[in-house]
Amino acid sequence: MTTRRITLPPLPALIAFEAAARHLSFKNASEELQVTPSAVSQHIKNLESELGTSLFSRRNRAVELTAQGQHLHEVLRGSLTQVAAALDEIRDSENRRPVTIHATTAMSALWLTPRLSAFWKEHSDIAVNQHVSDLPPPRGETFDLQIWYGAAPMNDPRYQLLFRDKMVPVCSPGFQKQAGIDSLETLAAQPLIHLDATTDWTNWQAFFNAHDFKGEIGNGPSVNNYSIAVQSARDSVGVLLGWEKLLAPLIKRGLLVALDEFSLPAPGSFYLVSPHSEPLRDSGRSARVLHDWLITR
Repeated sequence: MTTRRITLPPLPALIAFEAAARHLSFKNASEELQVTPSAVSQHIKNLESELGTSLFSRRNRAVELTAQGQHLHEVLRGSLTQVAAALDEIRDSENRRPVTIHATTAMSALWLTPRLSAFWKEHSDIAVNQHVSDLPPPRGETFDLQIWYGAAPMNDPRYQLLFRDKMVPVCSPGFQKQAGIDSLETLAAQPLIHLDATTDWTNWQAFFNAHDFKGEIGNGPSVNNYSIAVQSARDSVGVLLGWEKLLAPLIKRGLLVALDEFSLPAPGSFYLVSPHSEPLRDSGRSARVLHDWLITR
């Protein structure tokens, strides 16, 4: 089934006519549209020529709508009202769309989820769906935001810095008391909890290389999930290469001890990323609100 092509007069002419019909004054219409009165008059003449009828008349130097002009204005105003209502409905629908944010298990558990709880108290009308995985998002999967660790591309506005962190070895208080770690040598000799995951987070080898340590590095359990690694450290299994800001709540509660004398600035930073070429243009108001809220926290 084919539909008939809709032919409309030029939009500037319709806009000029609607303003002039509403004000019954070319001068007032020109002031509203920020053009000259002669420009409004010319638009009206072009429209009358295309329609083959007069839309305005003058009586006692006052501008009046003709019957045809009155009818066109009523139809045009009704159409504009319907278009405005449809646009408002689209905006409302977009604003109600849940925001999808991708994060690793560690970022979700240790940093993002506590902040989302605070976010919902301020913005209860915005639903947020977390996509939690230590794997990169599958090709073709859409999301509004992603928390990402690494080195951001130069001058790429899609990447907004969340925070920089420090790498610091952590263990349980009991483990530290028993092990008596006081040097890189004694640290390297401990059971080290290794993260065997697809994320680009810095590992123990890179940590000791940054300290210019040439000795042997101890074996230890290997896990593929940072949250499990954190729990293993809390259970006195060994020493974990931690992240100061991420683990701050656990350290503050005394569940983990940070070996601060061995801390190093992390080579990468944490970023909030929008996948769109123009950041957040296609994600809607809700995504922009969450984006701006997280950046300031």
